[in-house]
Amino acid sequence: MQRGNPPGKDGSLGDAINWETLLKKMPNQELFLITDDKDYISQVGDSRLAQFLTEEWEEHKTKEIHLYRKLSDFFRDKFPKIKLASEMEKELAISELTKSGKFQTTHNAIANLSKFTDFTTDELNAIVDAAISNSQIYWIAQDADVKAFMQGLLVGRESSIDSEKLKKFKACYLTPDQTAEIEKEDLPF
Repeated sequence: MQRGNPPGKDGSLGDAINWETLLKKMPNQELFLITDDKDYISQVGDSRLAQFLTEEWEEHKTKEIHLYRKLSDFFRDKFPKIKLASEMEKELAISELTKSGKFQTTHNAIANLSKFTDFTTDELNAIVDAAISNSQIYWIAQDADVKAFMQGLLVGRESSIDSEKLKKFKACYLTPDQTAEIEKEDLPF
């Protein structure tokens, strides 16, 4: 901590003690670290462990360390057959949205989906497909809840959506100014 090495915040020992304990007491075996604590995460690519910590781990251990930001990501990767309750709830809400036959059903599905921020590429494309093909969704595209959810859905994720569907989606849910702003946010530099 006095040297300013991660992890940890100024004056706080908690993360540093946890990390030093892992280095000293953890057997030489693979480690799956599940944390959303920015002290452990690379500033370059947020799905990687901080470079200093990676190097320090490799000095002490021969086995790899794997970073997961969410428990659901870990389960999805290592135990794909296990469905967490929250993942099942999200799948049901997506299904409810895609099959919506009434405006109220659409509003209910949007309310349920608004609880989630993390969508897989398949989930994202299913929502976009429903948003442009189901009249019970796009006819109420300007309703506050539908519009806010759909606009937030794109931020940082445009490259995950089929380009033809993306054009239709933008035409339904975004103004030209919003489209330009999102495209600017997607630039890698």
